[in-house]
Amino acid sequence: GYRRGHRYLHPGRLAPADAVQIDGVWVTGIERTAFDVARSSPHGFAGALAVFDAALRAGADRDRMAGFARRPQTGVAVARRALLYADSLSENPGESLGRAQMIEAGLPMPRLQCEIYDIDGDFVGRPDYEWRDGSGRRVVGEFDGVGKYLKYLSAGESAETAIRREKEREGRLQDLGVIVVRWTWRDLQRRRMVPRVRAQLLALGMIESSDPANPAA
Repeated sequence: GYRRGHRYLHPGRLAPADAVQIDGVWVTGIERTAFDVARSSPHGFAGALAVFDAALRAGADRDRMAGFARRPQTGVAVARRALLYADSLSENPGESLGRAQMIEAGLPMPRLQCEIYDIDGDFVGRPDYEWRDGSGRRVVGEFDGVGKYLKYLSAGESAETAIRREKEREGRLQDLGVIVVRWTWRDLQRRRMVPRVRAQLLALGMIESSDPANPAA
């Protein structure tokens, strides 16, 4: 292909089923678009995972995307691996990036968006990530993007109100014996999230210090 100031052209073969018409304009369908963006992402595995997570949230067909990954082409190995871990429950790119770092570090894979209730059956929260062992001990992870505090604002509420509500929710989780680990974009960029999570999992005996869980096992 070729490169211009604001455009990169990547040539490739398209099957008739790869193209759809939207508002009179021919474009590649969501599955083909997601696959091509994933395999060419400058962010490698993390970028590919974020793209596939978003595609699945939008209703893309996993099997169709996997079909593209069977063809030999540039970046297919990264895309194929990312698709294995892709999950529609990952709600934003920050959560996808965090999960990519967990996978690359060999941490056990958390459950995503699990609802937690207190002993009276009242809803407490739905953390981004959850690790639980056979005895019921739990560690939850929370990615603190700005959207977390703005997404669920009611009419007339301020960001400060949302932050206070989030802190109250964290207190209720701690009352249940749940260990809460929080991180921000800056923590992800500086690779500080994995050590924090690993330390808590080690403290509770959920992983061994000499042999952290391997997600591929």
